[in-house]
Amino acid sequence: MAALFTLLLGVVAALLWRMLADFSVHVPTESFAQYQVLSWVMMALMAAVVLVSFGISYFVVSRINRIAITAHEIVATKDLSRRIAIDTQWDDLSNLAQLLNRFLVQIETLMIGVREVSNNIAHDLRTPLAGLRSDIESLKSTQVEDHHLDALIAETDTMMRVFQSLLRITNIEHGKRSAAFGEVDITALLNDVLELYEPVAEEKEIAFKNQLPNHLSVRGDADLLFQLFANLLDNAVKFSPQASSITICATMDRGLVNIIIADHGPGIADDEKEKVFKHFYRGDASRSTEGNGLGLSLAKAVAEQHMGQIVLKDASPGLQVNVMLQPYQ
Repeated sequence: MAALFTLLLGVVAALLWRMLADFSVHVPTESFAQYQVLSWVMMALMAAVVLVSFGISYFVVSRINRIAITAHEIVATKDLSRRIAIDTQWDDLSNLAQLLNRFLVQIETLMIGVREVSNNIAHDLRTPLAGLRSDIESLKSTQVEDHHLDALIAETDTMMRVFQSLLRITNIEHGKRSAAFGEVDITALLNDVLELYEPVAEEKEIAFKNQLPNHLSVRGDADLLFQLFANLLDNAVKFSPQASSITICATMDRGLVNIIIADHGPGIADDEKEKVFKHFYRGDASRSTEGNGLGLSLAKAVAEQHMGQIVLKDASPGLQVNVMLQPYQ
């Protein structure tokens, strides 16, 4: 491509030289020297254009070929860890390469997530499925009693809840609920969540410190946001010690609505603060408690669907969860 472009420019230069030569025949002798100098200047400029054009063409083609070679290697080896080499930062093709590298990072992350989810599903459901099969086998030779059937139904319901949670997270991550976004009174919504969990908190003598403002609105889906904060408050109550307290407040911070839920439980180690958002991940502090490791995954999916984020911080002692959401405007 670069050679063809340079060849075309050379042909144009030759034609221009021929035109000037023909033109000089009809020019008076005293003006011929001036036209000759002008011709040499134009030829020099044309040569510069040819060289610069060749350099630019070679640069562009080499970058495009580099992208194509990397793409071919990824397709051939199925190795999504490969990246396009970038040695400049000023040109558009380098910007394109950076964007493609970020795209590859995102694809690799998603593929790793799919593999982890598949492995976790196989690991988490293998035991209950084996137990369920064993129970069904035992029913062949014994008289079926109600408590046996109730146990089988409960085990089946547990597995169904896992799959329902996964489907719910998938639907949220693919943005199928964004059309229902509107004004949500986050103060009223959080009060409803607190009211829902008051009986559970009272059993553990946990007090809710409600520091919510009178009215604060965000843009979003009320049902999804209710589920988000229900999951977070459920975790806070579950991991809070007996006769402790949980603080809930909401403020405007740098143009975002910042909702804080802080407890006095064991907290989460710094090296686990990102891992807990993965599907089925359960930290050391939660392995002995009920759950399937999907609550925080769903909460993060809802927050990202609302163009917000969840940040986990130390409450010293305990865990502080910050949820940043877009205000309603």
